[in-house]
This record gives sequence, C-alpha cells and structure tokens, in this order.
Amino acid sequence: MRAYATDLSLDFPKCAALLRQCTGLASLRELHHKIAAANLDAHTFLGNHLVQMYGKCGNTAEALLAFERIRNKNRFSWNIVLTAYAQNGHILESKFLFEKMPQRDLYSWNSMIAALAQNGCLEDAFALAEKMPEKDTVSWNTILAAYADSGSLPMLKTMFDRMEKRNAVSWNAIISGYGQNNSVELAGKCLAKMPQRNLLSWNAMLAAYAQNGYFAMTVKLFAELCAEGFEPDAFTCVSVLDACDRSLGEEIHDEARFNGWDSSVFVGTALVAMYGRCQSVDRAKEVFGLMPERNIVSWNAMLTAYAENGHLEDTMAAYKHMPARDLASGNGLVSGYARLGQWESARAAFWALPERDVVSWNTMIAACVERDRPQESLALFREMDLDGVAPNRITLASILSACDGSQENIAHALIAGLRDLEPDAMIGTALVILYGRCGSCEKSLEIFHQMEEPRDPGAWNSIIAALARNGHTDAAIAMLRRLECEGIEPDFAVFNSILFACSHGGSLREGYAHFLIMGGDYGIAASASHFMCLIDLLGRAGKLEAAEELIDSMPFEADGLAWTILLSSCKSHNDVERGAMAAMRVAEFESWQSSTYVMLSSIMRN
Repeated sequence: MRAYATDLSLDFPKCAALLRQCTGLASLRELHHKIAAANLDAHTFLGNHLVQMYGKCGNTAEALLAFERIRNKNRFSWNIVLTAYAQNGHILESKFLFEKMPQRDLYSWNSMIAALAQNGCLEDAFALAEKMPEKDTVSWNTILAAYADSGSLPMLKTMFDRMEKRNAVSWNAIISGYGQNNSVELAGKCLAKMPQRNLLSWNAMLAAYAQNGYFAMTVKLFAELCAEGFEPDAFTCVSVLDACDRSLGEEIHDEARFNGWDSSVFVGTALVAMYGRCQSVDRAKEVFGLMPERNIVSWNAMLTAYAENGHLEDTMAAYKHMPARDLASGNGLVSGYARLGQWESARAAFWALPERDVVSWNTMIAACVERDRPQESLALFREMDLDGVAPNRITLASILSACDGSQENIAHALIAGLRDLEPDAMIGTALVILYGRCGSCEKSLEIFHQMEEPRDPGAWNSIIAALARNGHTDAAIAMLRRLECEGIEPDFAVFNSILFACSHGGSLREGYAHFLIMGGDYGIAASASHFMCLIDLLGRAGKLEAAEELIDSMPFEADGLAWTILLSSCKSHNDVERGAMAAMRVAEFESWQSSTYVMLSSIMRN
C-alpha cells in the first residue's frame, strides 16, 4: 500500500481501486493523507470513495469530514454520506442529512426508510414511505420487510396486495414475515402461489416450518426442494437440522463437511442441537469440540444436549465452564434437573433465574406434563400469569394436554384465550386430544376438520387416538385409511390406538390383521404396548391359550402387566387352572397384591 501511495501521479480510477483495497481504518487514513496532500480528496469521484470507505469502517465523523471536503457534491455524495450514517445506526444524523439534501432520488428514500425500519423506528419508516412521490420495487420491498419485522401482518398483506410489480424478493419478504410471526399456513399459501421460486424462497419457508415446530413439513419440503433440482446451502441445512431425525441429520452433516459449512458457528451449533435432540450426546460433544469458534448459542446447544438426555453432571459442568451465560443457559440447567425428576433442584434453579421468559415457564410446565403431574403444571401456569408472562402456543398446548374432564372449566377458559392467537397445528392437535379425553369425539372431529391441510402426523395420531379411546373402532380404522390415502405413513402410536380400539371393541380379526400389517407393511417393530393390546384382545375374545402362547413368544421377557391382563381374562372366562398360573406369575413381579387375590378368589368361587 505504501509503495502505491507515494506515487501521487496515479489516475483517479487507480486511486479509487487502492481505496477499496483498504482493510482497516489505519491503512485508509494513511492513503487518505497521501491523497489529501496532493489536494485530490476535494475531487468528487475520490471524495465519494473516501466517504464510502470511512462509513464501511464505522467512522462516521471522518466520513462527514471527507464529505465536507468535496467541492462539487453530487447526489451520489449525499446518498453515500446518508448511507454511512444510516448503516452505523446514527438515525438522528441520518434524518438531518436527509432533510438537508438538495435533491432526493429513490435510493435516498429507500436508504432512509430502511435505516428507520432496521433501527426500530417503524412508525417513522411507514410515515416516510407514505410521503414518497413514487415507489419502485425496492421501495415496496423495504416497506414489506419493515411490516414483517413489526409483526403487523394485516398491513404486510395490504402492502403486498398494493404492489403492481413483485419480484422474488417481494415474495420472500412476505413468506419470511408470515413465518416469523407464526402464520405458517399463510406462508405456505404464498410459496404455493409464487410464480418462480429461488433458493431463498425455499429457505424462508423451511425456516418458517422449523422455527414454528412443523418438523414433518420441514423434512417434506426439503425433499421437494431437492426433487426440483435446487442445491441446498448452509441456511437450508440449519433449518432441516432443526427438524430432522439422526439418519437425515448425518447425511446433512456429511454434506456440510464436504462444503466446509461445518466450520461456521451457526451450522456447527445446529449439528450439536440435532445430535443432542436425537440422543447422540457423544456425537454432539464431538462436533462441539471440533468447532473452531463457539458463541453463547453454541454453549447453550451443548448444555441442552446434556440436559435433555439426563446427563446432569455434564450439564452442571458445562454451565460452570461457560465463558458467558444468558437466560437460555439457566433454562437449560432447569431442564436438566426437571428431566431427571429432581423437582426441588429444578424449582430452586427456576426461581433463582434473574428473570423468567416464556421458555423458562414452558420448560417447567412441559416437564410436569411429561411426568404426569397435571396439577403442578396448572399451578405453574397460574403463577406464570401472575408473573406477567404471556403464554404462547407451546404453553397452551402443554396446558391443554394436562387438562382432563375434571378441569373442563380451565380448558374452556384457555380455549377462549386462544382467540388472540391464530389457530395452528400445535394448538389444534392439543384441542383434539383434550376433547377426546373429555369424551367429546364430535368436537374432536370438528377441530380436526377445521385444521389446515396438509395435516401433520401428530394431528392424525390425535384424532385416531380420540376415536379409539372412546370406543369408535370403525371410525378410527376409517381414519387410518384416510391417513394412508394422504400419503402419510402411520407410526407406532397410530397402531397402538388401533389395537386398543380393536381390543376394547372386541374386533379380533381387525386387531390381529393390523398387528401383522404394522410389521409386514410398515416395518414397525411391535413394542410392549402393542403386545399388551393384542394379549388383551385375545383374552377378551376367549382365546386364552393363544394369549398365553403370545406372552411366551414375545421377543422380550413378559412383565407383571402381561400376566395381569391374562389373569383378568381368565376371571372373565372362568379358566381356573390358567388363572392360578397367571396369578403365580404376577406374584413373581409384584408380590401378592390385593387385586391379584381378588381376581384369583373370584375365579375359584365361580
């Protein structure tokens, strides 16, 4: 740089090129000193470059001095100094310069609107936009982005509809706006209407699905993206890693490693979170250890991986060694205690937090629901309200899951409160479960049919379970057929519900057929709960010998529950010899309980 700067006979383009090569404030000042010594900095062309470079270096004071040295300022000079102040967050100075400008063009207006919007002055940005004499696509897109950031979805749609010409940026802005503000269905409709999609469009929709918990839809959309010939980038990977299982996650990890994306903080952090979520703590730790750079989000991902998988000592060690902590760190520690059932420690860590956000409350409430402590979850929900923290969809879905028929008043109050939130799959699924638990399948079906299509697997599981648990066997099987027609593969939970329905409905043929379909057509290995349903089904049908043979042939050792189910069936069908044998087997696991005596004595008496 010094060798070039001593030659003051350099032409203007070469001087401008040297200015653009400056990598920091020191080299810029050195070259500026040489240019000023030759009295060249007053020239419009070089002066504009000096203002621009000082702005990029974040030094607005010297940018303004360079601007004032320019003899003949043109509109580019004014726009460049305005941009220098705007991009560095100096809004008052930007406003002053904007008002002083002798003439403004579209770039001036767009720069000022963008600066106001990006620095939180949304009302001023909107007001200025309304004063624009004419708007181009960039102007409209800037306003769209401002409305999206503000969460004003009605105005976002209004402005989008007013646009005469839209480009990919316009469509991406409205998709991102809907996604950021939990209106995933509307974002999906916009993507479907988009005349031509680019990778940014797909990434915006993937982020909308992933950030709002639509994990199955995220993976499905990723498959569509690849099928249409788009090459995923690092941003694609991050969204899919938030939603996928380990198998797909490892494929994406290989892709990230091949392209060098795994060295970036945000991809590395997403990999740590994915492996932690998939219960691969060792892989999460390995990725974390190889990250060349970590931030607080990376540390929180590792902390959460330990906490969610019950590694309490590692959770506490990570928390202790974090270079910095935030609220998410505290939430991770609370989650670690709660998942291991250490309620006193969890509550102590929870109440010790300097502040509690909705995630903090959701962590405790969800832990209570998962541990079947509904009263505690409802009590926490009331405390959350007193603490002034507004619930979100995750909170309400958890609380609705905790309610049963005895808390109908609470449930109805919650449902009334949902008017402030746009219904989505998470809340819809929770309502289907709630009404099914309360015995109102008609209401469950009504909610299910109101849900936006395509419905995710969780919604299908919930309606099939609601029908099955309330004795509507034929309706549950019919719903399974509809699910298959939608191209969604049923999972183990769906078959558990179907087998339960067949068992309690006495549908031996249907139940046995679906047990075979589960493994033969879908490759789902039967779990203990599936076997228990089939044992119960055979027992209720009087096929006691077949039930006993099934218990003996299970791929794992039968526990007390299996023999208790058989004992109950022996009581119903007066099989004394087999009932006595079943009672002895129950006693091996649970000692002699009063219920076992009662059932056996009833068999003997009959």
